[in-house]
Amino acid sequence: MASEFEIIEQYFSFSNSNALGSASASSTVVGVGDDAACLKVGSEHLLVATDTLVSGVHFPADAEPVDIASRALNVNLSDFAAMGAVPQWLTLALTLPDNNEQWLSKFSASLARGCAKYGVSLVGGDTTRGPLTVTFTVMGVPITARTSAVNDDPSFTVPSLNSANCLRRSGAQAGDEVWVSGSLGKGAAALQMITQNHTARASWPITDRQRENLHAAFYAPVPQLRLGSALVGVASAAIDVSDGLLADAEHIASQSKVMLELNGDALPMHPALASLSDTVLAREWMLSGGDDYELFFTVPEKDHNKVVMLAKTVGVTCTLIGKVFDPAEYDAQYGERVILNGDGWTKPNEKGFKHF
Repeated sequence: MASEFEIIEQYFSFSNSNALGSASASSTVVGVGDDAACLKVGSEHLLVATDTLVSGVHFPADAEPVDIASRALNVNLSDFAAMGAVPQWLTLALTLPDNNEQWLSKFSASLARGCAKYGVSLVGGDTTRGPLTVTFTVMGVPITARTSAVNDDPSFTVPSLNSANCLRRSGAQAGDEVWVSGSLGKGAAALQMITQNHTARASWPITDRQRENLHAAFYAPVPQLRLGSALVGVASAAIDVSDGLLADAEHIASQSKVMLELNGDALPMHPALASLSDTVLAREWMLSGGDDYELFFTVPEKDHNKVVMLAKTVGVTCTLIGKVFDPAEYDAQYGERVILNGDGWTKPNEKGFKHF
């Protein structure tokens, strides 16, 4: 069965080439295959990203409307963080099983708070009847002012429209360092905590504070917008960790045509996983669980200290976890683009979330 990305590549990437000869092809700066599209509109640039969340697939069917709204919005904004771009507008396509006004009131209030927090305006959309599904299309602009991206001035969310500068998945080069923000494993751990699916494999004593932290990590993941903006012009490639660390690392490696070597011993584990009795399971959550919405990025070795400075300035922990290599430097025995080293670290059978 074809994967999500194989479906996209085979059936929906026809506009990535100029084969159709359309005038719009020349205005596409970044097309299918990245976290967002970048379009040239006159002398300015517009970034666009669409993401869909389905009940029972991307969030539990019994999730509260407040949580569904915050999760759906923040997950979508994370795509803009991975591009180092500034979200400004969004449309909402909402499919509802019924028109429960109490549900709608709570969902709307939560969405309004999120939009106000991140400076995004809801400008349109559609509603229809069917299984609960939330689809956002987010639109915004590239970051243009380096100083405004790394200080506490909220005006960094409204840059001028005169640059196509943005992060992409395809710029990693041999010799680059590999970094990740924040911690890993919290998204999968949170889902397991919420659904209690972990109990069959391991005991897991966690505190009430850790439960609250994991609940927030799943239903209100923090899009690393300020870090992404600060990395424009510094990072050579970037992606957000949504499907799983290994799966998303492979996207960078494939599109950049390089190999990545990751050091499992350096991976930053979320503190709530430390008390899990099954360490293999904890590592699985870190490597392939997904839903962490941290930034995974590559940086030229000469810019190591810039990353340290920017991370400190925006208040986000960033960890050096590996290096980029030319595939020609490795024997053919590896057979894949992402290598995992470290004491006792092995790749799980599934590298990340699969839609199909």
